[in-house]
Amino acid sequence: MTPFAQRLQNAYFHANEANIKAGHGRLRKGQFMESAYPEQKYKNESSARRQFNKVIKGETTGTRIEKRGGTPWAISHVVHGKDRGRNIGGGRTGLWKMTITGNEGSPDGPIGEKSITMESFQYTTMEDVPYLYIIAPKIAEDYLRTRDYPMYNVTIVIEPARRSSLPTERRLMLDDVVIE
Repeated sequence: MTPFAQRLQNAYFHANEANIKAGHGRLRKGQFMESAYPEQKYKNESSARRQFNKVIKGETTGTRIEKRGGTPWAISHVVHGKDRGRNIGGGRTGLWKMTITGNEGSPDGPIGEKSITMESFQYTTMEDVPYLYIIAPKIAEDYLRTRDYPMYNVTIVIEPARRSSLPTERRLMLDDVVIE
């Protein structure tokens, strides 16, 4: 099994387990691939599932998926079992930006947006995005609880953040978030 196939399979099982714990049921392979590699623009979920199976079975190396998915910068550099956050292509691995958008104050209120910078030594590749979307509602809920007024019709977008000027102590550490 290629390193990419192993990474893909591990990320799928991790995201599937988290999805079940969050009460959303089983995560399908096609859902996982569409979420992890949105740039691939799969024709449908079945096509995404077939691509996942081809990589796992060794029928393809998955190199094209990685290149089209725009993830080479996020491939983690592992030293003694821990990601050291090596800069690849000018970016920092394990750095994510979560954007929360919604109506402020009332369902018809003005649109507001808040970005949260998150960091992780465990979740460093695009294969981890489906897992991040599973824990994102808890993070957003915790954040929204600290606001003076509620936010309605909330949408969440997570994307890699190559750089951040935010001090490390103000970044949310994803490795500490627990799904209950």
